[in-house]
Amino acid sequence: IEVVDEINLGLPDILNICEQETLVSIPSNLNIDVVWTDKDGNTTMGDSILLPADYSGLLMVEVQESEVGCSGQQVIQVRNEDGIEVIKPIGDTIRTCENQTVLVVLENGRPQDDIFIEYFPKDHIEMGDSTLTPTFFGFADTVTTLRYVATNQFGCVLEDSLIIDVREFSIDLPPFETI
Repeated sequence: IEVVDEINLGLPDILNICEQETLVSIPSNLNIDVVWTDKDGNTTMGDSILLPADYSGLLMVEVQESEVGCSGQQVIQVRNEDGIEVIKPIGDTIRTCENQTVLVVLENGRPQDDIFIEYFPKDHIEMGDSTLTPTFFGFADTVTTLRYVATNQFGCVLEDSLIIDVREFSIDLPPFETI
């Protein structure tokens, strides 16, 4: 008698889709037949299913291994938490002078959420690299796209960017004259 290992689908018991159309799939290297059943009883066959952005409720996955004939099922609770909202109160473009620091100000549009944020490129961030108010240093006369990735406690992700317009500052005064 040969006992085979349990089929591991690699799927979570709870899945938050964050108001986004979401593809749920199992590894294609498993030699199994898969049937997905949504909350309304509709079935889909194949290694994956595309959930609409407004889906919330149970999702059942039934599998049958074709070589030995083992079968199993898993029920996934699909939650649809609100996505992330990051507000740019000073707009999409921030202007500063070269060799100056500027405070970038972003706001959490959903104060009930905890937000972790990361900026790219990091070499321009002097302080606050994981906060909504980092300090940016403009090295030279250039325009930089400061990208950020924000994640909330539900795993919802928002990717966006700001333009940092760093300009040379000079004062052109007339030559000194004796009066």
